[in-house]
Amino acid sequence: MAIKNNDAGTTYYCAKSISPYIDTLKKSAQNNKKRKNIEDIHDIRVSSRRIRSCLAIFVDCLPPKKVKTWQNEIKKITSAYGKVRDLDVQIDLVSSILHSIDDRKIRLGLRRVKLRLAQKREKKQKTTANLTNAILESPVLLEMQAWTKAVIANFDQDNYKSANLFKLGYKQIQSRLDEFLFYEVFIFDPDRVEELHQMRIAAKRLRYALEIFSDLYDGKTDFALDTARQSQQYLGEIHDADVWLA
Repeated sequence: MAIKNNDAGTTYYCAKSISPYIDTLKKSAQNNKKRKNIEDIHDIRVSSRRIRSCLAIFVDCLPPKKVKTWQNEIKKITSAYGKVRDLDVQIDLVSSILHSIDDRKIRLGLRRVKLRLAQKREKKQKTTANLTNAILESPVLLEMQAWTKAVIANFDQDNYKSANLFKLGYKQIQSRLDEFLFYEVFIFDPDRVEELHQMRIAAKRLRYALEIFSDLYDGKTDFALDTARQSQQYLGEIHDADVWLA
């Protein structure tokens, strides 16, 4: 949906939405550098996906000569940590199961599985560390931060909630809802692995759109946000099981 170039309120809302996600992304990268928690990588990926959602939704508000570079850079961050995140989740699951098993033979087998997963994870650690440093030193993120701060600082209107912004919010949420519901016919067939994976991705996109426009609608759409989040969780558990099977 095209946005009028002079719609300062929509551009302000774009900058206001992206700014905290950039801060969270850099904070998560800093935590991951210290290897505090396996959730740090998850937080990096979630933050990057939220930024990507903002860039896609508000594409006509962004600097035309910069937007493609910004989108590509953030997409690289999301993709780069995918395999590492899967390994972390698997190692964590095996560890938790080990504590609940008394059978010695089964425990030995599980320890072997955990060792193999840990070895795969260790091989990726150097690459992961380099990626994390790249986030912290990224000129693209600095550029995006500078742009959002400038937009927010220069906005001098009393109200940013224009009719154009409401139209944008409606269209973006509706299109992502349609995409999510498209996959409804596949939910009863566990063999439709790819379709269920795509439904999970659609649930994420719907959730992020609802999060982005929650403030615009004064939280009145948050009931739908809770449903989207729960759907994403269930589909995520299915995806984790499919990763194990693969």
